[in-house]
Amino acid sequence: MSELSIRRVPPSPIVDVHTHVYLPRYAAELRARSLAPRILTRRDADGKSEERLLILDGEPGSGRPVGPQVGSQFDASSAKIGSSLDSTGTGKKSLSS
Repeated sequence: MSELSIRRVPPSPIVDVHTHVYLPRYAAELRARSLAPRILTRRDADGKSEERLLILDGEPGSGRPVGPQVGSQFDASSAKIGSSLDSTGTGKKSLSS
């Protein structure tokens, strides 16, 4: 039998190919809706106001998780890219609106 050599390959950058950025006009329309998809404003456990993206009808509901929190990363493409690059190690992103 021949010996196998192991070659170390440098890690490839992580590429996020499914990231959404919601433009301010679209986010405003989501805030105005009463049915999903919509942005819900509610109070968190500390009583502070927060916004959540509700994608499915019935959210929030018994046993259902509340959608992702809406913040500056939600509708600002530079914040969306920067926040994910810093926290997840993602090297590249493809944004869609």
